[in-house]
Amino acid sequence: MADQENPKLDAIRDWTMTVAQRHQEHYLSLSAEQKAVNDAFMADVPARVAEFEVVYAAADANGDGILDKAEMRAYLNKDYETKTAAGMFMRNPADLPEEMFDTFYEKMNSISEGEGVSKQDWFSWGAQFGKILTEMRQ
Repeated sequence: MADQENPKLDAIRDWTMTVAQRHQEHYLSLSAEQKAVNDAFMADVPARVAEFEVVYAAADANGDGILDKAEMRAYLNKDYETKTAAGMFMRNPADLPEEMFDTFYEKMNSISEGEGVSKQDWFSWGAQFGKILTEMRQ
């Protein structure tokens, strides 16, 4: 599903690479202990997918299965709360400048037709993001 060719996803690859580079910079700023905690946390893929479903549903205020801009902001905040409560070390999305959030939403919104960001958009983009991070860490 996430490995299918998607020209719209390909069109935002450079932007995704920039996001991955910022993520990698944060990761490199962590202590070895913090990196180990984050790595172990993210390695539990089934738990992360289940967590995504819960956070996505909580953020989808109108229940239409698509995150609009306000719901996307709610998703990022809830995701941060959930992961940091579990011990993960990550940047607070509240510190993300509004212009960067606007760009993030615009790029995520461009992955598929229609207004908003679907679960499939997230999974497709997440697969691309993960591949780029893996390449950076090799």
